[in-house]
Amino acid sequence: MINVAIVEDEDCAANNLSEYLNTFGRQNNTEIKAERFRDSISLLTGYSGKFDIVFMDIELPEMNGMDAAKKLREIDMSVTLVFVTNMAQYAVKGYEVGAVDYIVKPVSYYDFSLKLRRIVNYIQSHGDAKLALPPKKGMVCIPLSRLKYVEVRKHTVMFHTEDGEFPVYGTLKKAEDMIRANAGGGLFVKCNSCYFVNLRFVTAVRDSFVIVGDEQLIISRAKRKDFMTQLNKYFGMGGACV
Repeated sequence: MINVAIVEDEDCAANNLSEYLNTFGRQNNTEIKAERFRDSISLLTGYSGKFDIVFMDIELPEMNGMDAAKKLREIDMSVTLVFVTNMAQYAVKGYEVGAVDYIVKPVSYYDFSLKLRRIVNYIQSHGDAKLALPPKKGMVCIPLSRLKYVEVRKHTVMFHTEDGEFPVYGTLKKAEDMIRANAGGGLFVKCNSCYFVNLRFVTAVRDSFVIVGDEQLIISRAKRKDFMTQLNKYFGMGGACV
């Protein structure tokens, strides 16, 4: 299923997009579930990270679509963002916030379907599981493909990603269960009781250390055998999930 958010204050434009999504789903045998938001604040408040695509109007009340997109990127780095606007000159700026495309009003179904087919194909072939984390302030969604390793420090679990570090109150076991539920657990292995490592980012093993990116993490004696077995399987399958 493709989950879509439509952020549009005009009823006619929102209904038009919704009908196009339904038509596209029927024609392409793709299940699409759309949810409409009348303003950007409604989307951002309590954002759950469940959406695959966000169609964002630029001219919105209270907070315009461009500013909302910047806020959205702070909490969800991987959602596919598409601007829908009658101001093409401003939509081009959308690439600064990682928008993959823009659609100029009035929207024709032909143009819409071409763009949506490309987006859906990409999501279905490169879909990335996401974790919704509750750090001290608000919530952030991180793609598992960008998560290097998880570290526990007393009662704080630190998620180390390519985009920064995100501290969350909890336990490593809880983080491990959450990751396995989203990714099947094949890419992540413990190297000791403090670290849960994404094998995709392992570049070397030296003595009692595993090199993850540009960092050294200790491999404990108790975990070394299983860690090396899983790592060898991973690289033996060409870096595929084991």
